[in-house]
Amino acid sequence: MSKVVFIIDIDITIANNDHRAVHLRSSCGSCGRTIPVEERGPCTSCGSHEVSIPQESWDNFLDPDLILQDQVVPGAKRTIDLFRKFGFEFHFITGRNGTK
Repeated sequence: MSKVVFIIDIDITIANNDHRAVHLRSSCGSCGRTIPVEERGPCTSCGSHEVSIPQESWDNFLDPDLILQDQVVPGAKRTIDLFRKFGFEFHFITGRNGTK
């Protein structure tokens, strides 16, 4: 008999991290412009696709005190509880820095 296993990423799937997303700032590798996270795609100043998020930005986003303020995505707990009733197994994954 096969078993159904769900592998779920924590952030955005069951934990709302919008309040931390403001800390994610991209930088253009060509002109150095800081690009807000909500502005996706090539740099609007020079058109370069060499855009990256610096480590300092990730460190701010993954601050343990801010992670503790994450809220459960509406309906996520109820959905997981329902599937658990049917015997499904869950494993959670994350890019978080070992926070509890």
